Amino acid sequence: MRLFGLIVAILAAILLLTFTFHERGGDASSKVEYGPKSLTGVLLRAPVSLTRRGTHLLALNGSPSMYVESTTVNLADLEGLTVFVQGTLEKNTSSNDLPVLIAHAAQASFTNALVKPWAIADLRMKIDVPAHWNGTVEGPKARFRTGETEASVLTIASISGSTLPAGKPLFIHNMKATRTENGTARDVYIKLEKSILHLHFDAAMQESVSRLEDASVLLQQFEDILNSLRFDGVSSSKSTHGSGSTVGGGICGGAAKILCPSGSYCNVTDKATGEGICRSR
Repeated sequence: MRLFGLIVAILAAILLLTFTFHERGGDASSKVEYGPKSLTGVLLRAPVSLTRRGTHLLALNGSPSMYVESTTVNLADLEGLTVFVQGTLEKNTSSNDLPVLIAHAAQASFTNALVKPWAIADLRMKIDVPAHWNGTVEGPKARFRTGETEASVLTIASISGSTLPAGKPLFIHNMKATRTENGTARDVYIKLEKSILHLHFDAAMQESVSRLEDASVLLQQFEDILNSLRFDGVSSSKSTHGSGSTVGGGICGGAAKILCPSGSYCNVTDKATGEGICRSR
């Protein structure tokens, strides 16, 4: 009789534990609503995996929320963009992984509501930053944060000097620049007429960033900010905004092999670097 009572007690305990487990949700996937989805987020390339499903990640509100894969949509062409995706959300191979969205339609979502223009008058420049970022401009210095912490994710300032710090050489709007990368930190220096413009960015300063995938959203936003840079009245900033060529008087050649527009040629002025100035024929 005692043995029978002990068995009953054990079975009751097991049933109680099973009920509690299901009530609380045994794993993260039990709380996900699967099925047809229409979502807008930032599409990122996911690390390669031989077991997990999903070639890309979809970040919602700045945080990767699901993997994405498709046999009908070329997701590679949409990497780093804010996209509108339609598909079916399914469980991944492991319950420890984020679910996977099987996309059957996706397109870039272009809306001015996603960014906010900022003017830094003392630097004669304008930039577009994510609309949900908070910013302050004090003379020739600007700071931006995502709103999650008081630490700045992006700082823009003018520093004295005429020599660019060491780094990877590049051109930004036909102005000489250098760039360095260290983890999630990025430093870009742009040579202006009388000073150096310094952009310092570090995704790790934000409290929500705990994985490289989390930082990828902010890193892509920084690249978008660089592409949005506009300078007013800076003579060395002469560009066709996106073609990679220059107008008359613009910088050409060099390591970036910048071409001159039709009807002009590159008059090399620095034989060591191959840089020159575009001249009309």
